[in-house]
Amino acid sequence: MPALKLLRPDQSDYRQAIAALKAVLHGGELQSNAAAEASSVSDVVRGIIEQVSQGGDAAAARLTSELDRARVTPATLRVEPEALERAHREADGAFLALIRRAADNVRQYQQHIL
Repeated sequence: MPALKLLRPDQSDYRQAIAALKAVLHGGELQSNAAAEASSVSDVVRGIIEQVSQGGDAAAARLTSELDRARVTPATLRVEPEALERAHREADGAFLALIRRAADNVRQYQQHIL
């Protein structure tokens, strides 16, 4: 896709630049930044999913270390059941209700798009 630049009427090549821009617009070669970013985000997410699918916990730990700068290993990815139970007991009830509602919203949406 050709790069776009600011066009000013006092430019010596103004008419040619306008003609070139019209050709790009009529030819359908121009795409918004949002479309390009969405495409690249989808590609990145697809790559991460593929790496974790193929590499399992080792890939998840490596990616977490690279992307989140958190030092984890495959062994530290898993939270012990006792720690989960303790966290649940100590969590604020309103917070748990909020998390449950968010999870229900996501579940309903995902079932709707199936």
